[in-house]
Amino acid sequence: VLEQVIACRGKENLKGAIHHTDGGGQYRADIYKERLEDCKMIRSISMNCLENGIAEQLNFIIKDHQLPHYKITTISSLKKALVKVKHFLNYIRPIKGLGYRTPNEFEQWVASMKIEERPKQTLYDFSKDK
Repeated sequence: VLEQVIACRGKENLKGAIHHTDGGGQYRADIYKERLEDCKMIRSISMNCLENGIAEQLNFIIKDHQLPHYKITTISSLKKALVKVKHFLNYIRPIKGLGYRTPNEFEQWVASMKIEERPKQTLYDFSKDK
């Protein structure tokens, strides 16, 4: 998926982007970290599931609301279903937090603005809870 993002957005456009993941070992692998560094992306790893709510919600939507509509019996049928789900989630389904835009529409909207005019999101600092 990281390579898909790089191919879609272009490495130069990912500089400073925050790449947030859970604590899975694949995200701690040297080759993965080197690829993020090569793109000058910022690594963010949640230390517990409470820090990863948006990603967990998306996983729930995919697993419990989208994939059950497909007759998945092989890896090939799973891959085909995931292509359709990915299209639906990025181009069809509007999201309240994005101003009822699809992720693709939101990205185009933000890209049309000057950097200083782009919406900002304040991230929660979980270190304050410790």
